Amino acid sequence: MGTLNTAILLNPWGSDPNAANSAHPTIRIFGDGGNATYQVTVDGVDIGQFHTSDIVGDVDVYMTSPLTDANHVFGFDELSPHLHGPAGFPTPASYAFKVDTLPPAPPVITSVTASGPDTSGKYTLTMRGTADVSTRSIRCFNGAAGIGGATVTAGQWQAVNYPPLSPGTYNITAAAYDTAGNASARSVAWPITLGTVVPPQPTVPGVPPATGVSIVSARDITLSWTAPADGGSPITGYVIRRDGVVIVNAGPTVRSYVDTVVGVALHTYTVSAVNAVGEGPQSPAVTV
Repeated sequence: MGTLNTAILLNPWGSDPNAANSAHPTIRIFGDGGNATYQVTVDGVDIGQFHTSDIVGDVDVYMTSPLTDANHVFGFDELSPHLHGPAGFPTPASYAFKVDTLPPAPPVITSVTASGPDTSGKYTLTMRGTADVSTRSIRCFNGAAGIGGATVTAGQWQAVNYPPLSPGTYNITAAAYDTAGNASARSVAWPITLGTVVPPQPTVPGVPPATGVSIVSARDITLSWTAPADGGSPITGYVIRRDGVVIVNAGPTVRSYVDTVVGVALHTYTVSAVNAVGEGPQSPAVTV
């Protein structure tokens, strides 16, 4: 059985259990018997009767009309199964709560410092900043991931991330939360690089896609291709092979080549790209 004829704010999100961040809060009355019925008021205004057939007699009252951001008083008087509730109980009983739907201002990050690396090669951040006086707590983020939080004291806060972070570049932001659980917009990001971040190294170019081949006459064969990924270093030219033997080194802007052959025998051609690192893989062979 629930506590007799008392009420609580249902599902508060903040640090104050009596504060709602919704204009339509739900308040639960703990009854003292099944088939309970209550006459309910908000700030002295009657909002109707609420009934349940629950065996304990608990009743959830949802505020259909929006409440203003202010302190409010929820009143309730048991009509059944026990008129006016248990003996000696005030008639009606009351419960004080507040509605606060306004988020605090975004916090400000004033410094982010790193310590480490630890024995596993990871780093710990200490994040400091300021916040509005209405702010109760701070949560810090890297992108969408939470990396730590702190309580605000006299407008100041300090948070330490856990678990430690691997080497890399991070963009730290913070959000403020008031006692009702309202969240502010994110702060301006603070970028920080931990450890040595090695840039990608160039590699040989990718495979040139052979886009077509045509025979202009019995002796002329035209090859064409498109430029592949350059591997991080500009392409300096192309190598064309006939039957596995290099027949020409073309410039970096060349995208086709006409090969004049004698007779009607079939030949196999490939193309590969070259950059400062070296020659990339040969394209799929075409036989004409």
